[in-house]
Amino acid sequence: MTASQYKNILQWTLFLNPELEKSDAMSAVRKLFDNLGVAFPQGTFTEILSVLKNDTFLGWRSCSCDETQKYADIGIPAIGVANDKTIIIPPKEAISILTANKEIEKLKSTYIKYAAELTAEERENMCFFVYSYGYKPKDSK
Repeated sequence: MTASQYKNILQWTLFLNPELEKSDAMSAVRKLFDNLGVAFPQGTFTEILSVLKNDTFLGWRSCSCDETQKYADIGIPAIGVANDKTIIIPPKEAISILTANKEIEKLKSTYIKYAAELTAEERENMCFFVYSYGYKPKDSK
């Protein structure tokens, strides 16, 4: 998937499903991943975090917070997961589209954030993962 496809799927899922604004973050994240065609574990935030930390769940692997943005920018789904929330990292090019719609912007700040927007506390308390099947961008170590 390209960054544009990733951005468009996020954008249109939020636009066409306004009920996501009122749903819990996990339901919204699951709907977004379903539309992205990305496998995501079932369970509570703690159970999901435990499964993803094993680096054995259907192409998910751990990475750094900064790496999540690099992956998202080339169209690879990236997330941060804590015991009480999950944040999807969108491609940077999405900023002008996502911020053009106030409803999407509201959701964006709830469970979609750029890596640079994460607070120091969020970075400290989250584990970060990409759906990469072993792919690494050329400038990653």
